[in-house]
Amino acid sequence: MNILFVCTGNTCRSPMAEALLKEALRKAGRSGEHDILSAGISAIETDYVSDGAVAAMSEVGIDIAGKSANRVYAELLMDADLVLTMTRFHREMLLSLFPDLEDKIFVFADYLNQLLAGKLNLDEESNKEDRNTGDMTFTVHYGEVLDPYGGSLDIYRRSRDQLAQMIDELIKHI
Repeated sequence: MNILFVCTGNTCRSPMAEALLKEALRKAGRSGEHDILSAGISAIETDYVSDGAVAAMSEVGIDIAGKSANRVYAELLMDADLVLTMTRFHREMLLSLFPDLEDKIFVFADYLNQLLAGKLNLDEESNKEDRNTGDMTFTVHYGEVLDPYGGSLDIYRRSRDQLAQMIDELIKHI
C-alpha cells in the first residue's frame, strides 16, 4: 500500500507522521510492506524540516534532519492508495483540485475514527460511499493534528505525541 501524509508545508506534521509510521513498521518487522511518503500543499521544495520537528523527533530516536519539503502534485496523489491529511482544510483543498480522488483522500483523524466506529472496512469496496460523508455520529477518538509551526519545542512534542498515538492505531489496520 502506498500511503501519503499531507499537511501545509511538509516541514512539521506530515514528515513527522511519515517518519513515525516508517519506524513503527520497522519495529513491527514490517519494513518494506508499504511505501510511505509525505508532501505539503504549499511546500517550498528548497525548505527543510523545521528545527522543532527535528528536535522533537530526535527525542524519540528518529532522525529527520536534512529532509527537504515535497510539494503535492497530481502523480503523487494518483500513485497513493491512501492519502491522509492533517486537517479538513487540507482535504478540502486537495478535493477542490482532484475531485476524482475522493475515495482515497481522508482527514487522518476522520479515517481513524471511521475505522474505530466500524464504518470503514479496508477489505471491501462496497463502503466507498460511506467513507467521506462527514457523518461523525459516533464517538470521536481523534482530532485534527495540532500544527506546531513556529511554536515552542513543547508544541512540537505535543504534535509528535498526537501523531504517534494515531500511528499506533493506524498500524493495526494496514
